[in-house]
Amino acid sequence: MAGADAKTYDYGIRSKLLTFAEVDQWGLLAFRFWIEQKPPDARIFLDSGAFSAFMRGAVIDIRQYIAYIHRWLPNIETVVQLDKIGDPATTKRNLALMEAEGLHPIPVYTASAPTSELERRLEKYDHIALGGLRGKEAGTSEWRRRHFDKVFAVAARRWPKKMHAFGITSQWALERYPFYSADSSSAIVGGGMGRVMSFQKGIINSKPWLEYAQRTYDGQVADTVGNRGTTSTQSAHMGRRKVNIEAMLAFERHLNSVWRKKGVDWATDLPSVTD
Repeated sequence: MAGADAKTYDYGIRSKLLTFAEVDQWGLLAFRFWIEQKPPDARIFLDSGAFSAFMRGAVIDIRQYIAYIHRWLPNIETVVQLDKIGDPATTKRNLALMEAEGLHPIPVYTASAPTSELERRLEKYDHIALGGLRGKEAGTSEWRRRHFDKVFAVAARRWPKKMHAFGITSQWALERYPFYSADSSSAIVGGGMGRVMSFQKGIINSKPWLEYAQRTYDGQVADTVGNRGTTSTQSAHMGRRKVNIEAMLAFERHLNSVWRKKGVDWATDLPSVTD
């Protein structure tokens, strides 16, 4: 509901990632709030949603994507090209088409593409996104470490470059590699699934709400059983969402501090960590 997006904004989110694949589905109200009614200090990162569409067997019409961007471009901070999972050639053609239409999207370097393609991207663009980071093998820390080591070794020759990591907010990765931005649904989706996040002593963590509530006595995260003999459960997902967002924003400030000490300072362009 639209109220949920307004509350998310009230909880402190200013950088928001939206995926075009959901514009006419469950993301409809989110698009209305964040883009069409855009809060004045919100920063919108629009992704095509190629991965979401791929998982559902859907196809994104690039012409519709381009038309939507042109309509709402003044309200959008960053646009990502339409890529195609496992198809670097089509991904490259889509980028050229969007540029021919007068747009300047962030190109996507997919993990399945050769390193030479990454080198060409970095030669031409100052801001790119890393895709293809999910899957049975790509979802492991070992694979991601090898892949990011390779990517940043190439990027180092043309540094500084802004790099976005799709779906990555693992602490080890964000402290090891100087990403400009990253996104994750863990704060929002996790709250709905009963997870509560915390950032304490430099560590981001997630626990079941019952364990968290027993330790903190924080009633805003606790589901309650309905009265009068019913068995319905009243979910505290919005309370958990609030706590999770506060934890992720603290984590974000920590990461910026870590990288400033290492000499990497993106000034006021803080990473986006919630989608």
